[in-house]
Amino acid sequence: AISAGLSDLSVQGQLCISLMRIVPRKPVVCGVKIYFANAPTINFNFSGLAAALPVPPQKIKDLIQEAITSKLVLPNAIDVHLDSIARCFTEPDFLSYDELHSVPPMAVLRLCVASMDGPLVERLEPEAPSLLG
Repeated sequence: AISAGLSDLSVQGQLCISLMRIVPRKPVVCGVKIYFANAPTINFNFSGLAAALPVPPQKIKDLIQEAITSKLVLPNAIDVHLDSIARCFTEPDFLSYDELHSVPPMAVLRLCVASMDGPLVERLEPEAPSLLG
């Protein structure tokens, strides 16, 4: 069997998730926008047959970086229309296609975990030092 793959994949950047119009019904928000504020840094290693490709690894990394940037970095975003998925078409607060795809964010909330305590830390024990710096 011939195998080819990627290992040690990491994506580092500021991923933003905008919840569009919070409503008092399921699914709680009408839509979600997902994007990076700036181009993320992508790193990975090739394994198997992929490591022997005649194309320089950096060229492939650049192509993947370009593809992600063209689809996920502002002003581009992935828009998930939860109202349509939940079939809430007749709700009075239904989010229209235009509202989801053209509404700029009203604000930005940036969170940084300064410390963690409790049962969650115990479950993440092997990874906790790397998560908390």
